[in-house]
Amino acid sequence: MDGPTLTWTRWSTLRDVDVLQALERLGGAGRSGELTHTSRRALLRAVERGEVVRPARGVFALPRCDRDHLAAVLVDGALTCASAARAHGLELLEPPGAPHVRCPRGSRLTHPRAVVHRRRPAGARVVDVLTAVLDCARCLSLPEAVAVCDSALRRGLLDADDLAAPVGRLHRADPRARLVAHADARSDSLLESIVRVELRERGLRVELELQVAHDEVGRVDLLVDGWLVVELDGYAFHADRAAFRLDRRRGVELARQGRVVLRSTYEDVLRRREWLVDAVVDVLAAGRPPFAA
Repeated sequence: MDGPTLTWTRWSTLRDVDVLQALERLGGAGRSGELTHTSRRALLRAVERGEVVRPARGVFALPRCDRDHLAAVLVDGALTCASAARAHGLELLEPPGAPHVRCPRGSRLTHPRAVVHRRRPAGARVVDVLTAVLDCARCLSLPEAVAVCDSALRRGLLDADDLAAPVGRLHRADPRARLVAHADARSDSLLESIVRVELRERGLRVELELQVAHDEVGRVDLLVDGWLVVELDGYAFHADRAAFRLDRRRGVELARQGRVVLRSTYEDVLRRREWLVDAVVDVLAAGRPPFAA
């Protein structure tokens, strides 16, 4: 069924709000029932002028409307999963290939280029942060979903109590419960979260951070089995010569303290994650070298 519609009668009782402003306030698109203070005549004139498009019956949008938002309006639902995570500014390894939207189970509305989840409606065009994070657990891989959750925790958009309440009723095998079990607000980056979960899922002992007393080292990303340091370099790594010099000093100091360092990049985590995890496992299997004893 189509969404709510407005009975276009008694024009004198309607306050003719500017169509473009009304759609801007709705995020760039809306259903006719949401445009209650804009006359049908004004909408049709805006369509005739090319200022507004009608992608479906009862739906009006600005030509530059965000793809994800328009998908939510077309199914009369809300963005969720990775699409909602992106809308809330949370970190993602990759943007979703298609909009993820949630709409009521009984709805017949659909979208050919969106992933439609038939779940309880959200009452807004974007689900809240907690719902977005928990829905990510059902759409993304566990490591990538945990990275989204860690991002929300790191930015103060969620806390441990927020996560504990809904998950307490779930079976421990439920992907949402597994996500919460791995989540950690101390995670410093998207890459760190993903690799940490991958390694722990292999049964490895991974410490989230290592604060070394020596000023030349500071914090490292991950410490595995007490001696193997895994450092993960993001987009802007070594943006200047000073950062490059500091990193080399840290490597020397870690070696002097008897630790082995493996470095990897964003591209490895994105494209060669299994290879990276296998490399860590193989280095550990070879045993701690004599100089690191």
